Amino acid sequence: MSDSTIKSPQSLERIIDVKGLYLSIVANSVDFLSSGEIEQFQFGRDTKLIILTHSAAIVGRPFHFPTEDEYQSADKVSLALKTFFSSIDNVLNQYVLDREESIDPSSIQATNVSHVIHLEDVEVKPFANPQTTMRFPHLAVFAGEIVGITFGEYPEG
Repeated sequence: MSDSTIKSPQSLERIIDVKGLYLSIVANSVDFLSSGEIEQFQFGRDTKLIILTHSAAIVGRPFHFPTEDEYQSADKVSLALKTFFSSIDNVLNQYVLDREESIDPSSIQATNVSHVIHLEDVEVKPFANPQTTMRFPHLAVFAGEIVGITFGEYPEG
């Protein structure tokens, strides 16, 4: 199955979300080091990413969309999520591309440009009521909302 992603708009190619990039590198590193692929140095298999926002702790595992090579063996939920979020990206990119046709791309100013970190098996624990836990199979977290990030084995419930 081929990816029909629309090209990236010129006006967005100059923007680097450093915070989002940093968070993605941490998430990918935690995921890799808890996978057991290297024996000399690794985290426990129950290691999760712990993201702090102004109002809650978000605990989950990094979710990676299946690559082209993994399509045949990927589960239906992963494929559906990849299609869903790719479609959103395509609609957003097409909107900006359409604007670039009528306006000089260098004059376009993007706002709320924020990287998204996708998590699976997610628990959200509000600071105001820590006894309440919301659970989600998948959650997209915008980097702009994150005030801290760490990792570890977080107690369930």
